[in-house]
Amino acid sequence: MTNLKELFAELLFRLKDALIDLCKGSSISFFALLSAVVMLSRINISVDLSAHGRTRENIYFRFRINESDLLPYDEIFKKNIYDQFIHPLKGDVVFDVGANSGIYALKVSKQVGKTGVVVAIEPNPEVFRWLSSNIQENNGSKIILLNAAAASKNCSATLSVPYRWSVGGGLNVGKKNTISYTVRCLSLDNVAQFAGFPNIIKIDVEGAELDVLQGAKLILSTSKPQIVIETHPPPLGPPISEIVDYLTEMGYECKIFTHRDILLQSSNCAYVFAKKD
Repeated sequence: MTNLKELFAELLFRLKDALIDLCKGSSISFFALLSAVVMLSRINISVDLSAHGRTRENIYFRFRINESDLLPYDEIFKKNIYDQFIHPLKGDVVFDVGANSGIYALKVSKQVGKTGVVVAIEPNPEVFRWLSSNIQENNGSKIILLNAAAASKNCSATLSVPYRWSVGGGLNVGKKNTISYTVRCLSLDNVAQFAGFPNIIKIDVEGAELDVLQGAKLILSTSKPQIVIETHPPPLGPPISEIVDYLTEMGYECKIFTHRDILLQSSNCAYVFAKKD
């Protein structure tokens, strides 16, 4: 049954792409295309991610059939990006900063086991509902959920989410064509006081990468977590050189990989992998 559901999801994706291609140079109205895409995007489906052989245990993940919801699924399970950088061990503490709807948090929770802890941090309240539902469906009792933004200090801030990208958004996103939420902000140093100091930090925060790192000074100076960051170039985020310089000052050795290196596709985004001996 699960394989049939996955096949159905793939067919819906291809149908949506076909509709877009069909409209190019044709007389089909944009409204008709938009209506079809919206209809497909409202469908949600539950998939057993163990079918990809990435985990020994079942992970049931519910998402909507649209590009923004399935992008993390494609990157984390089909292309296995984070496992190219970091290798969680049993008992590890992992901070998933920018947890989205929980696909990496669920995967890594199986890797750290019952003695490990995963902290999933997601500020977008709409996405956080999906995150909470996915964790609950998988009995993720060792996953700590925080509906907050990681930042340089504890405060409140405005989160701007583009209409076209329901799971994206960030503290540094412009306000044009966005939905805005007031969210609480927590420093990772503060999170470490009740969750434990992390062995691994994964960061995907749509341009706020440096702000997140500046809120982890205690962690970076007293501990040696492995760090993997998906960076976003200006004007959304800081120059990647600033992120590397900051981590180098904290005693880290950094390596940079482009999207073409990892995902074999063109993009202005890149990954920074940092470790301290």
